Formats: sequence, C-alpha cells, structure tokens
Amino acid sequence: MMCILFYILIIIFLIVGIVWLADQQGTATINWLGWHVETTASILLALLLTTGATIGSLFRLIIRIIRWSSNKKPLH
Repeated sequence: MMCILFYILIIIFLIVGIVWLADQQGTATINWLGWHVETTASILLALLLTTGATIGSLFRLIIRIIRWSSNKKPLH
C-alpha cells in the first residue's frame, strides 16, 4: 500500500514540475562548434531526458549481453 502511495506521489510531483516548466517562457541557446541552436527550456529538458534514458537503456543492454555471453555453457 505504501509503495503505491509513493508512486502516486512521485507522479504528482512530476506532473506539477512539467506544468510549471510549461508555464515558464524560457529559452535555451546553444553555440557549439559553429552551430547555433535556440529552443525552449521544456524542449531542451525533454531532449536531455530522452537522451539520458536512451543511453541508460543501451548501457543496460550491453551489460546484459556481456553477462549472458559469460554464462553460456558449452554444448557438449
């Protein structure tokens, strides 16, 4: 029961944070190696979260492949 309440509380905080960020009209400007990117803060945050989730998922996949290959037994 406490676990469910904890997850609901986390979801509520995430929703409040997303709504607050959507209400703020901030911009983010990136100048790097001659490239100029200008976007809103919420789009930048979404891009960073997506990139982090993708890198984390790839890392977990690589670790699972390494563990799977080291646990394989010979066929004889």
